[in-house]
Amino acid sequence: MATKKATRKTKRTETEEVDAIFEGVMHCEPAIPERLVDEIEAWAQSQEFGIARRVGLVVATKAGDWFKTLSEDTDTARTMCETLPALKSQVEALRNLADILSMAETRMAVALCNHMEFDAATQTMMEVGHA
Repeated sequence: MATKKATRKTKRTETEEVDAIFEGVMHCEPAIPERLVDEIEAWAQSQEFGIARRVGLVVATKAGDWFKTLSEDTDTARTMCETLPALKSQVEALRNLADILSMAETRMAVALCNHMEFDAATQTMMEVGHA
């Protein structure tokens, strides 16, 4: 079976790939509108978020015997079942927030790589003596 050999026109070099990523960041649109910053902060500090987060964290401390009780006790099951949609919603919202923050981190790292003093391994600026 004959295979096609990649030509220079169809295959970018690593440098071209890096340049394309850099240029993409330099010309990107905002990941979110500015108005969402305050909305996201308000949500993260809201009582609703706090309750769902706390329930999830407390449940994470439970061992199998607690889950056995949950599976057998109707009153406990009803109480916990009421919190399940809020917890599921928080998980999805936190995943979305993590995606936004990850995008911001990546864009910052790409932009900082333009600085000779930026150490990509430690993601810090190196001290460079200036005369």
